[in-house]
Amino acid sequence: MIYFQLRKFNNPIMLFKIVLNNMLFALCTYQLTSSDFKSMSNVRLYKFLLEFTGVFVQFYYLCHSSEKLDDWQSRVNRAITESHWYKCSKGTRRDICMLLRRTQGPNHLSFYDGAIVLSRAYFLSVVKCSYNFVNFMRMNIQG
Repeated sequence: MIYFQLRKFNNPIMLFKIVLNNMLFALCTYQLTSSDFKSMSNVRLYKFLLEFTGVFVQFYYLCHSSEKLDDWQSRVNRAITESHWYKCSKGTRRDICMLLRRTQGPNHLSFYDGAIVLSRAYFLSVVKCSYNFVNFMRMNIQG
């Protein structure tokens, strides 16, 4: 129940959050790789590192939490399946069948009818896209 309430609350603004996180990750990566650390003050270097670490940890934690949600759902499914639920009363079996039906599919955080599905694979694709952005910018500056 609370899952659906949180999803309903976050759904309208999630596209903005995801796009902003992707841009921040790419820009922080570019900022770290394009700077000359020898001529930079220590305070500015620490600021860059803290910004990158903050964006990285926040976005990874969001994707990791989605992955853990899916793992816990599969554990619930496995526990129910192995519990000999078919020996219970008829009403209990009906309720457990409904619960089993809900736990059989994936349960990653998804928004806009599955257009955005947060997982570790999505996080890795954002890292790859940021790496491609950094390489593109470095080639344009050098060439």
